Amino acid sequence: MASDLSALLTSSKSLTSHLSRPDLPSVHLSLDQVEAQSRRLVSRQPGASTDPDRANYLLAQAHVDASALSNSIAHLNTSTTFSPLQPLQDTDVAGYLRHAHEQNLISTIEEGRKETQEEFYRALEERSQRDWEAKKKRVFEELGGRVGADSRALIDLKKSTAGSSSYGKNALVSSIAPSLSLQMQSKMMAYDRVITEFNAARLRGTSYPIVHSVLSASTAVDPDSRYTRITQIFHILTKITSEPPALPPIEHAGAHILNAPLFERKYARVYLGDPDSRDAALLRRQIARGAREALEEQYWDVLERTIQARPQEARLGGDPSIANKVRAFLFVRYYRNGEWEERIELVAGQPLWARLFFLVRTGHAEEALSEALRFQDAIQHRESSFLTHFKTWIESPERKLPKSHRDHLQSVYNAHMLHSATVDPFKLALYKLMGKLEPSRRNVANITTTTEDWIWFQLSTVDEDEEGGLRALADVLIGYGERHFEVPGSYAVSLSPASPPALSISTLIWRYVRQFVKMDAKEALQYVYCICLAADQGEVGKEQVENAWEQVRRIIVLGNGGTGWEELVGGYRPDGSRFSGVIEQGASLLHLKDNKQFNEHILTRAARHAEENDRIAEAIKLYNLAGDYATVVACLAQALSNTLSKPSPEEKDHALEKTAVDIIRHYERTNRAAGRERKAVVRLLRIREAKDALAAGKPEVAIDIMESTELIPLSGDVAKITRRAEEFKDLHEALQRNLQVYLPLTMEALAGVHQKVKASIVPDATRQMTLVAVRRKSRSLMIFGGILKYRMSPDIYSYLARLDVEIAL
Repeated sequence: MASDLSALLTSSKSLTSHLSRPDLPSVHLSLDQVEAQSRRLVSRQPGASTDPDRANYLLAQAHVDASALSNSIAHLNTSTTFSPLQPLQDTDVAGYLRHAHEQNLISTIEEGRKETQEEFYRALEERSQRDWEAKKKRVFEELGGRVGADSRALIDLKKSTAGSSSYGKNALVSSIAPSLSLQMQSKMMAYDRVITEFNAARLRGTSYPIVHSVLSASTAVDPDSRYTRITQIFHILTKITSEPPALPPIEHAGAHILNAPLFERKYARVYLGDPDSRDAALLRRQIARGAREALEEQYWDVLERTIQARPQEARLGGDPSIANKVRAFLFVRYYRNGEWEERIELVAGQPLWARLFFLVRTGHAEEALSEALRFQDAIQHRESSFLTHFKTWIESPERKLPKSHRDHLQSVYNAHMLHSATVDPFKLALYKLMGKLEPSRRNVANITTTTEDWIWFQLSTVDEDEEGGLRALADVLIGYGERHFEVPGSYAVSLSPASPPALSISTLIWRYVRQFVKMDAKEALQYVYCICLAADQGEVGKEQVENAWEQVRRIIVLGNGGTGWEELVGGYRPDGSRFSGVIEQGASLLHLKDNKQFNEHILTRAARHAEENDRIAEAIKLYNLAGDYATVVACLAQALSNTLSKPSPEEKDHALEKTAVDIIRHYERTNRAAGRERKAVVRLLRIREAKDALAAGKPEVAIDIMESTELIPLSGDVAKITRRAEEFKDLHEALQRNLQVYLPLTMEALAGVHQKVKASIVPDATRQMTLVAVRRKSRSLMIFGGILKYRMSPDIYSYLARLDVEIAL
């Protein structure tokens, strides 16, 4: 034992032999000595021993008993945390199972809570992100930008001074999309004609085949458009709505209107009414049937184009029958290198199940039954009951078998097809179609390969009497979420938990018409009329009508001025009589009951928006048309005041002044808007005449005009000058603001007359008399300007003083 200890001591010393240094002394301490030295070192640290005391003191001030908590923690037994409150005996199997069951429940609840919490935060994050993207898109739409085009969006954002809910200056102007190409504009005009005819029929109170007309327009603009998505959508709508392709011409208008059915909003009452009513179920059946038939016709086009594109593989021959075309199509799709594709079952040497399926898929059910009867014996040998069920299914009005037939199909399907890896997919699809089997399993391998195929299969198996019908299918589609159907730049699909899914027709229409609203305002208006078709939807309908009014006001503000603009809003003829515009003529389509509503909701508010967007001339015309004559003269005063202060007026300023002259003459003749505002407008117009006369080299005319305004006393009577200066504060604000415009103007006119007289060849007495009169007027103006000195900038007063000195010389 001693030898073992000695060897251990020797080996321990050798562990640090490589660390030894001869210049350092070795340290030999026992464990007790090491502990003692450690304690001495700790005691030398300042405050080390007092830290716990300080902590206890601070905790005690907060009413925390640290020693009691330490004692509780020291005696805490965590080994029983997940143990039963009462100990279990080894033989207590029931108690053990009960405890295990409780623990499983607790664990499941905790896991469920965690999963719910994580799902909540995930959904919250997704919703926040989706809302942000939607808001960003709406902002970009209002600004005319496109998502992803940051430079354009930022430029427009900087130009705009207001959001989408208000009309700040330039806000509407920046909401116009880039100009259209000539080709695109010509295509859009084809639809414009249809919409115009549609609204004309609405005004007459007659029906109009709108879907068929738009479908015809889409095919007219492009010969190949019958295969485009938009044309296919219109084709589907014709089937769903059962709209007649054309209406008889109106020969006796009154008799025809009385006798012809009105198709407008034909399905609205049922669609918006009780979804559980019999009429609602019939409407859903019509929607499903029409959509299914349209998809069948669409697929027949696909089949024929496939055969035409690959005639060698199709081997159509000289038989143009429907069944032979389906046979040729199958050769193109499923026949390779002398063999049919795997899993295609041959019956009497033919891919019969595929033939029958594609005849049904293309809407040729009768031909499918004839084909099945032609191979009756072979089918009976393979599937003894198939032909009976198939015939009953084809001949039933709603394509629905009796329950006994469906039960039998379900048993055959479960026994031979459900779990088979080699069953022909077309036979499986036929069984599912006939028996409406497995409605929850909506995909069929090799059958529902495209969106159209999938939708057609769902519409073919939907049952209004069971499994929720079309509403259940709609819930499934909505359940996929917005992102599944989202098209870049599309944000007019509204999904709200408080209301059914809906399309915002007003948003869609504005996104379309904003591209040409400036150049073709009347055509854009025709589309806006269509928004009010939804006016019968209660609060939603009221909101849509208000949206239509809003868009009409946008069109008015954004439309180009001139005769075309007046055709839109109306105007006055040279003789003073008023003529109505296109908007007023279609007021009934906007649900405007009378002129008062038209003036209030359209003209007046559009005038306010035009004024905010610096389209003063249009705003004045709109206020005038609305009969708000006081606001007209107030706007004129403000606008003329702004134009006078400009060094060089623009063309629009001259147009505004001409409009002001015409309006004031008409108001004076009809005694409208008499008072301080109108008098201010007259004076402002006279100041403009004086400026024009001075610019034309007629200073004496300018002085006469300014004297007629009675704004500046030039008589030399100090009392009158003082009284006129005191009355200045009662002048219209537009005149007060332009004091430093018409005072220098008058002094310049006096200086011009002074120079003319001095240079003229007239008798000396006459010259002196005229110069004295000019000097008297100049002094009067300086006295008047001196009293109002602090209402002008110092440089203006200095300028007046220099001219006065020149006149006095």
